[in-house]
Amino acid sequence: TEWLDRAEDSYIAGFGAARGENPNETALEALYESRNGSREGIEEYLATLDERDRIRRRERILESRVEAAGTYEPFTLARLDGEMVDSADLEGKIAVLHFWGTWCGPCIVEMPEYQKFDERYRDDAEVAVLSISNDRTNDVIEDYLAKNDFDFTVLVDDDYVTRAGVSAWPTTWFVDREGYIQFVKIGTALKLDEEFSWRVEALREADGTR
Repeated sequence: TEWLDRAEDSYIAGFGAARGENPNETALEALYESRNGSREGIEEYLATLDERDRIRRRERILESRVEAAGTYEPFTLARLDGEMVDSADLEGKIAVLHFWGTWCGPCIVEMPEYQKFDERYRDDAEVAVLSISNDRTNDVIEDYLAKNDFDFTVLVDDDYVTRAGVSAWPTTWFVDREGYIQFVKIGTALKLDEEFSWRVEALREADGTR
């Protein structure tokens, strides 16, 4: 019936928008069973919805590319081990700059996915993945990384976030080979590893063109 179709469309819209137990998925399972009289074939049905959601998310993300891309404030920041990293060293690479802090609840939620993303590109010579922590002390960052078995690269903020105009956490910049910010993600990414990689690969395919 028409109302069932509308209900299904509404549940599908929220299918990929929740963590953990998803009430939309539960509702879709109940709706499927009501329509079909059994749960036979429900796994295939949900897999189809998952792929539809994936296609929809990718299209939306790639459409969010910055229309008037600009460059970013240069930096020279220290890693936790004291080694200095200069933004000039990123020239010719696709760079992902992720601003976060251990004090930021939404940041902490996505860090396991960020670790996976970092590992995905760790050995890719064309891509640089860097996080910039806004924490007050290195000890706080080091303790957090150790407790969670994370080993991604962390640069220590020296008020760079203020100079760069970053005012929301987490914020992530996706920078092309010529130093232009092509994508900006503000807030937590539900499926960070997948969604961040879509942006990186789009920039790789574009080869830094604006």
